[in-house]
Amino acid sequence: MCSVDWFLQHCTLFDQASPKQQSPKPSDLPTTGDINGPYSLKLQDDAKRGNLSTAKAYIRAYWQTGMPYTDIQFWLFYAYNGPATIHVNLLLADTITATADRTLMPAGEHYGDWECCVLRIDNFTKQLIGVCLLQHGVGEYFNEQQLSRFQRVNGQHIVVYPSLNGHALYSGVGRNYTAHGKKDYVVAGVEWMVRNDTADGGQTLDCSSNHEIISMSWLGEQDFPSPKWVSYPCRWGPKDIPQSDVPLGHIEAIINDLGFSGVPGPIKSKIADAIRDQIKQQFRVDLNGPPGPPWNSQGKTWKGQYQ
Repeated sequence: MCSVDWFLQHCTLFDQASPKQQSPKPSDLPTTGDINGPYSLKLQDDAKRGNLSTAKAYIRAYWQTGMPYTDIQFWLFYAYNGPATIHVNLLLADTITATADRTLMPAGEHYGDWECCVLRIDNFTKQLIGVCLLQHGVGEYFNEQQLSRFQRVNGQHIVVYPSLNGHALYSGVGRNYTAHGKKDYVVAGVEWMVRNDTADGGQTLDCSSNHEIISMSWLGEQDFPSPKWVSYPCRWGPKDIPQSDVPLGHIEAIINDLGFSGVPGPIKSKIADAIRDQIKQQFRVDLNGPPGPPWNSQGKTWKGQYQ
């Protein structure tokens, strides 16, 4: 993670293909355009790792008339999103007989990654009654009875875990599989899923001490002005890097790791082709950065829509 200010200090703002400003301040960012241009940000290569010492949670409080609760959205920013890891199972009679795991570098990588954790607070009791964790644009909601799944710090603050490389948020440690797919051929088949690994023992960010309130939905800009970067509608990264397929070597390594022991020859060929086709369809190399919280694919989260 890192702060927006630190990220911008290591960027150049581009207008179309031309450098416009080096190390722009938030107030320098344009407020016109969209994901397709004309502006974009190019990060220095040595800044991809971010800088946790500068990181903070950017908080938007969301409430509308009649809502008995208020949602406190914690937006977390990463300078760079790492590659995806795929897990593949070879099946015989629906039983797993072989597995393969492969990091599909550079598939899944992109610049300027935004993630979100939402705390739902009862307006009358002021108690936490729900949590929503964003995972690749999809929300996992925990109601009041499910909050025991979270570890607590000082008996109050919940602990959440960002996944390796991808930063999707989870309530505990594990592989946290998503994007499941399956293909069957008579007695044999194959299934695949994305791994979102989380673990204990790493670095932490205390959002109760490191945060900035940037928006309150019931107050206009005149009453509570947001930082200028909130109104920047273009990419937090480059915009014109061509998409490409996952390197073929990754796919062939997965096929070799599975071995296909016990699978009839004609079916083996079909399964191998299915793996190639599905990886090409579901995984693309797209290094271009997404737009910010109000504008990107998670923009519905900004507006209080989490499912």
